[in-house]
Amino acid sequence: MAVLSRPGFEDPVEILNSCHEKVRHFASLTIRLRDYLHKVGIDNTATEAATRIRRYFNVAAALHHQDEEIDLFPSLLALKEGVISQAAKDALSQAIASLAREHDTLGEAWIQIDRWLESVEAGQSAPEPACVDLFAHAYTRHADREENEIYPFAKYLEKPEIQRIGLNMVKRRQT
Repeated sequence: MAVLSRPGFEDPVEILNSCHEKVRHFASLTIRLRDYLHKVGIDNTATEAATRIRRYFNVAAALHHQDEEIDLFPSLLALKEGVISQAAKDALSQAIASLAREHDTLGEAWIQIDRWLESVEAGQSAPEPACVDLFAHAYTRHADREENEIYPFAKYLEKPEIQRIGLNMVKRRQT
């Protein structure tokens, strides 16, 4: 029997990629929950789903954004010309700035969705915010962009920098 291994913090980009799979799952669960509430209403299934979605986006997704904004993005922006071309560095810089702004936009939408899910979690009916579909689809596109436009540059980071990022990710999760 093959043993499946999960990525460890010695490979922080693989951890971030794994987080994106969870982002996609919980983003789509948000839409499915909204549709479920329209059909069935609030029950244990709905309150449990709301709890799981809230836990993921309030804890894990917040840590994921910190991992990127505090450690990965600055490390990539510090890559020297010669490691990557100036054109690649410029494109990377623009992509990181755009994705950081998306973090803010997603965070603003999340505030509305979190309030709604908090009501659902408490067993109270509340109208869903208009941004549920936008949030779910935007988060998925955002993850795709990071994987395609940013993460490939991590292969240019030196091993001590990768280790530092992984260690900081571990520390962030211990507090």
